[in-house]
Amino acid sequence: MSKFHTTISQWGLVSGIRQVHSDMIVVSAPRSPFSPEARKGQLVLVVEAEGDVARGRQACTLVARTIRETFYADGSMSITSSLRHALKAANAALYQHNYNAPPHKRALVGCTCAVIHGSDVFITQVPPSQAFIAHTSRLRALPVPLSWTNGADLSATHRQGSLGTSLGSEPEFFRSVIQPGDTLVLCSSNLVRLLGKQQTEQLICYSDAATIADELYHACRSAHLPEAHAIVIEAVPGAAPEVQDTPVAPAEPEPHAERPKVAGRLGGWLGRSSRAPRSQPAPSDPGTPHEQLAVGAALPTTVAAPPSNGQRNAAPLTLIDTLPVADVMPLPPSAFLGEGDYGGMVRPPAVPRRNRQIDLSDNTGTPVDFAALPRKPAPPPPTLGDRILLPIHSLLAMTMGSVANVPRRTARPVERQPAQGLRLKGLSYRRQRPPLPWLNIFLIVGVVAMLVIFGIRQNRQSDQRTIELALAKVTEAVAQARQAQDGVVAQRQLEAAESALNDDVGKLVASGLITTTKSAVWTRYLAVRTDYDRAMAEINRIGFIDDFESVATLPGGQGLIERVVLGTAAISDTQPPLFYLDRAAGVLYERGQQEPLLKPDQDINSSVTDPIRDVLWREDNVIAFDRGDPSTPIYRVYLRNGDGWLANRLNQTEWMEPAEGNLPLATYGGHLYMWDSKEKQLWKYTSGMYADLPTPWLAPGMSKPLDQIADVQVDGLVYLLNRDASIMVFEAGSLIREFPAPQLAVPVSTVSRFLVTADMLEADGVTVKQPGSIYILDTRNERVLQINKTDGTLIQQIQARIRGPLNQISDLAVDEARGLLYLANGPRVLRVDLPVPPQPPAEAMPAATTTPEP
Repeated sequence: MSKFHTTISQWGLVSGIRQVHSDMIVVSAPRSPFSPEARKGQLVLVVEAEGDVARGRQACTLVARTIRETFYADGSMSITSSLRHALKAANAALYQHNYNAPPHKRALVGCTCAVIHGSDVFITQVPPSQAFIAHTSRLRALPVPLSWTNGADLSATHRQGSLGTSLGSEPEFFRSVIQPGDTLVLCSSNLVRLLGKQQTEQLICYSDAATIADELYHACRSAHLPEAHAIVIEAVPGAAPEVQDTPVAPAEPEPHAERPKVAGRLGGWLGRSSRAPRSQPAPSDPGTPHEQLAVGAALPTTVAAPPSNGQRNAAPLTLIDTLPVADVMPLPPSAFLGEGDYGGMVRPPAVPRRNRQIDLSDNTGTPVDFAALPRKPAPPPPTLGDRILLPIHSLLAMTMGSVANVPRRTARPVERQPAQGLRLKGLSYRRQRPPLPWLNIFLIVGVVAMLVIFGIRQNRQSDQRTIELALAKVTEAVAQARQAQDGVVAQRQLEAAESALNDDVGKLVASGLITTTKSAVWTRYLAVRTDYDRAMAEINRIGFIDDFESVATLPGGQGLIERVVLGTAAISDTQPPLFYLDRAAGVLYERGQQEPLLKPDQDINSSVTDPIRDVLWREDNVIAFDRGDPSTPIYRVYLRNGDGWLANRLNQTEWMEPAEGNLPLATYGGHLYMWDSKEKQLWKYTSGMYADLPTPWLAPGMSKPLDQIADVQVDGLVYLLNRDASIMVFEAGSLIREFPAPQLAVPVSTVSRFLVTADMLEADGVTVKQPGSIYILDTRNERVLQINKTDGTLIQQIQARIRGPLNQISDLAVDEARGLLYLANGPRVLRVDLPVPPQPPAEAMPAATTTPEP
């Protein structure tokens, strides 16, 4: 009698219509005790497509069919091994299907496979999939839904992708024990969103299969799910109804009944009792969704023995008595691995057998691919040089052979006559060595040495020619770039020189032909590279800066300096004061002081400061600016007064744009200038009257567009910087000149800040000793452009030799009197010497005229 039997309830939703039997669910019941389904167990399979279900229906059908056929056709006795092979075959079939199918019919498929074998349940999953196991009134979800754990992933292993993603598939395997009263639910993954943890435990742990299936269907209908599939398997105590209706009794003996005896003995060996023929039960209603299958049948302890000597009621024989004592070929041990206890069902042979067959279970021999075995490569065909030198080699071999055979041809055997009065003492068996051909050895060694020396010399000459050609190519391109009269042609030649230096010469350096061990070659290489760098700097007007000195750092070394301001020293020999602003924290610092100079939430004149937005140098002291919240976006200016501060509100700034960010500011002669992008006007706050309303500085009726202004500077004239690096110069409110953007090999990219230095005057205070310059900060290209303030020509490009050290520059300050450049780079302020502007190429300079002699 069976320990339990299973009842199955399933349904499927296709476009919102319920189906009694889902086409995404496969149930394989054993057809007979000798079928593969009975040997490997009952297979229940649920597949679903990831994403669009309608386009993946054909793929799901292909996966389900492949898994079922491969699982039962696999020759392994291990269920997990058969499942792994089946999923691998299904993945390969789906991958081939997606490769050949049009894009609208490709799909990724997830599946859940459950195999019920006796009292064991083997489950394997490939996402998307979902399964629930209720064992001894405790529920386990495979996998655990994220909604049950508040988003925490409690899975022990990382789940791989769906079937069809790649050629490899790594499913997850689970094993459990099934007992009467347990329930197994396999469903599509979209049902998990509708089920809470407590609701699922009450439903699956304390309801029968039909109730669970109906509740899941009602949940899908309430959520208006168009596609869903579920199957519920419940273990019910006792045998199946069709087994209980037919009592197990021994059949009546018949004449010539040898076949039933053999069948009974074979049935006992397979763990099933022989039953008498019984009538076929009436088929169940095909419309009902419930099916009953007998699984987990326990082995009977006794079987009916055949009658002997005419007695019909003989003593029953136990199962162990029906097994043969010495089996011709016992079952292999691999048949019992993982499927139950081994050793209690088979009696060991009574007599030791020789030449026993060793079971290797599912191992199969690996065929040897003789085509893949390594073979000796065929010798290369003779080259043209080999063919030319072949007569010379033959002649040399003949000459050396003739010289070696000269002693053999000229030597004559010497007949030794025994001395008179002496008698030979018998035969001598000592081996007589032939004399060594020293002449031949010397000739061979000399010829080989000459060949080696000749080959080394030829190789060195070839390498030297290769190096000279590569370096000459760079030198020629650099010379043509210097002699070019057009800037475009010069840039093209520089690009050719750089390509030859990086490709041709770079390969020689990487291969070791150009190395420091070859001093002459390395010196030549350094000279060519230095000449290229000098030509590039001369043509592109590049001034390199290398030695960076950190003069100020934010506390903790974190943050970003937005502004750096260089003041005027009270004493000419001392260092000028340096101020820098941490924009993120809104704190103003001074070089040489640990405490902030000005910070948010600081009480000044009965007012609390907001984060500092900007800072400027006004005549002989520093001024700072903050701005209120968006409800009152008005600027306030803080003027330093000894150890304290004075605060004023800048009227009309609440209407100036941009509402977020900074307004371009500048000071000159104590006056304050602010650019308003909304009104396209430069407002002027008169010195000492910052609290009054500003006056417009630009004359009305400006014809030039003023909608791309990035910054403003004043040194008597007003300079407006556009975002394309062009500059407009105004005097008395009118435009007097305009400098276009510099035409460079690397165009200007991001421009937001610039600086205009004052002219250096003679002692009389009128004569200009050295005109000032315009310094434009190009943050993306990590460089500073120095432009002539008079005519707008490019003086030089100030940059590092390699990109990277200035990848966070945000502001600059220049001290032309001392030849120093200050750069705000990340959390530090760097100081470098202003490079000397490079001279133009000597070839491009006009030749000096000579005065004719009288």
